[in-house]
Amino acid sequence: MNYEITSLIRWSLKDKKNLINSCNWIKSVMSRKLIGRFSSHYSVNSYPLELQKLLTQTINGMPIKNNFSGKISDSNHEPPEAILLASKKIQINNEIDWELEFDDPEDIESLHRWNWLTYLASDVNNNSKNLNWSINQIEKWCNKYHKECFLPDKKLNNLLRWESYTISERISNCILISHLNNIELTDIIKESLIDQTKLLFRRLEYFNSFTGNHIINNARAIYFSGLFFGVREWSNFARTILELELKKLVTIDGFLREGSSHYQFLFTRWMIEILFFAELFSDKKASSLLKPFVKKLINKTIFFTILDKNNKSTDIPLFGDISPDFPPEWLKDFCESNLININENSHLPEKSWNRLWEKLNKPIINNLNSNDENDSIMSFKNSGWHRVEKYDFTLMLRLDKNGFPPYVGHHHNDVGHFYLYYKGLPIFVDSGRINYHDQFGLTPAAHNTIAFDQINGVVPAKPFRYPYDYSNCSNSIKIINNDKECKLLLTSDGFARFDDGIIWEREIVIQSKSFSISDQLIGNGSYNLYTWFHFDRKAQCVLNNDKNNYKFNLHNESIFFSIHNLNSKKVSLFNGGDSVLGWQSTRYGTKYPKPTIEIISKINLPFKSEYSLTVE
Repeated sequence: MNYEITSLIRWSLKDKKNLINSCNWIKSVMSRKLIGRFSSHYSVNSYPLELQKLLTQTINGMPIKNNFSGKISDSNHEPPEAILLASKKIQINNEIDWELEFDDPEDIESLHRWNWLTYLASDVNNNSKNLNWSINQIEKWCNKYHKECFLPDKKLNNLLRWESYTISERISNCILISHLNNIELTDIIKESLIDQTKLLFRRLEYFNSFTGNHIINNARAIYFSGLFFGVREWSNFARTILELELKKLVTIDGFLREGSSHYQFLFTRWMIEILFFAELFSDKKASSLLKPFVKKLINKTIFFTILDKNNKSTDIPLFGDISPDFPPEWLKDFCESNLININENSHLPEKSWNRLWEKLNKPIINNLNSNDENDSIMSFKNSGWHRVEKYDFTLMLRLDKNGFPPYVGHHHNDVGHFYLYYKGLPIFVDSGRINYHDQFGLTPAAHNTIAFDQINGVVPAKPFRYPYDYSNCSNSIKIINNDKECKLLLTSDGFARFDDGIIWEREIVIQSKSFSISDQLIGNGSYNLYTWFHFDRKAQCVLNNDKNNYKFNLHNESIFFSIHNLNSKKVSLFNGGDSVLGWQSTRYGTKYPKPTIEIISKINLPFKSEYSLTVE
C-alpha cells in the first residue's frame, strides 16, 4: 500500500495553515508549468542583476591576443582503438562518426563534450600521435557544426550538442588539454571556441531556485576562454559568477551541497583547474577568491577518500548520483595529484586525472591539513555528512538536518543510509544509480535504510511534487565514543506525515569485531515496514540459515549477519537476476550482481528491530 496520497490529504485538512500551504503549492506548480510552456529553455532574465549589467560590455569584448602557445599538431596521426563515452566505449577505425545515436543521451552528449579527449590525454598508454588525431577530429567537428552557433534559440534547444553544459565541457576540455600538451590549436578551432563562448553568455544555466553546479562549469569555460583569448571582460564576468554562486553551492564546511560524493570530486577538480589558470595568468583577484574554497573542498574530498594500510586511495563511497562525465576510479586518487602535493614516488594508475599534471613540480595549494581530517570522528551536522573510524571499521553516514533540501542536486532519498568498511574494504554499500533514466537508484530501497512502503521513506518519493512543509522533516544525530565502543543515535520525524507522533530512532554501535543496528519506531498505527541491507558485490553468501543468519566470505574475511526480534516477516536475498534489487553500480552505465537482503514486516507501533554483523 502507498500511503502518500491519503496522508497528504489528511495533512492538508488537519489545519488551516496546511490547507493554505497546499493551495499555494498547487498554484505554484501550475504557474511553473505555464511559464515553462511559453518561456525559452535559457533566459537572461534569470541572471542575477550584477551579471545582467555586465552582459552587454562582456559580449562586446573581443580577442586582442592569442595566449595559446606550442606546436600545431602535425600530420602524424594515429587513432586510438576506442574512446570512452558516458556508459560505453566506441571502437575507432579511422575517424569519429559524429552522427552516432545512443539509447542514453548522456553518451551522445559525452561524444560532443569532447570528454574523451581529456580521458585520452590522461592515459599513460596514449601518445602524441593520438592527441594529434584527436585535435584533427575536433577540427572536423568544427567544420561540421560550427555554423550551428548562429541558429535561433528555438532550434538550438532541440540539439543535445548545444546544451550549455556540453558547450562548457567542449571549451574547457579543448583549452585544458591543448595547454597541458603544448598544442597550438588551428584557426578553425579557435574561431569556433570564441563563437561558442559568445553563445554561452546568453545561455547560462541560471534557472532560479533550480540553479546548480552547472553554472560553475559555465564559468570555468568562460574563464578559460577569457584568459586564452586575452579578453579581460570575459574572465572578469566568469569571476563574478564565481563570487556570486560559490558561497551558495559550497557549504560552510566545504562540501558541494548537492548530496553526491562523486560530484564532490568532480566539482573540486573544476575548482582546482580554474585556480591553476588563475595562478598561471597572475589573476590575483581570482586566486584570492578561489583559494579558501579550494582548500575546504579538497579537505572534504579527503573526507570521502578511503585509504589502505599504506595510505593509498582505494575507494570512494558513492553516495548520491554517479556522474556520466568521468568514472569515479579516474578521480579516486585525486588528492595525490601534483597540483596538491608533489610526490615523485607516487604510483599512479594508467588512467587518472593526476596523469594530466605529472610534469608539474609546484603545487598550487599548500598547508591543506586541518584538525578535523585527523580526527577519528568527523561530524558535519550543517552539511549532513559524518565519518567514524573505530577499531578496523570505517562508517560513512549521510543525514541532513532537514529531510530534503529546497534546491536541486544529485542527492537520493537516503536519510539514515550508511557505508561500512572493514580494514579499508567495503561491506555495506549503496546500490548506486546506473544512469539518469534509473528511478530505482533514487529510492530508499537502493540504500541501507527503511521505508513504510517500497519507495516512500523518511521523505516522499520525488518530494518536490508535494508542499515543502509536508515533505520536509527534522533529523538529528548524536555520537558517543569511548574506549569500548562508538554509538550513534539517529532520530527523524519524517514518518510523522503518516501519523502524528511517529519517531524513527536508529542506533548504530561499533565494537572491536562487531557492528549492530537497532531501529525503533515510536508512535501508533499498523504499517508494512521495509528494511534493506546492501552488501558489496565481492561478498559471497556461503550460508543462509532460516533466512535469519547469513555468512559471507568477503576480502578473505568471514562476515556473519543476523536478524533479530522479527516475527511476522518476509526475508529475501537477491543477487542479480530480474529484480532491481541485487545489483550494484560503481560507475555510470554499468552494474554488477551483489547480495541484497530485503526484510518486509507487518508491524504495529511502537516497534523495534535489531541486526548484527560480526567479523572473524
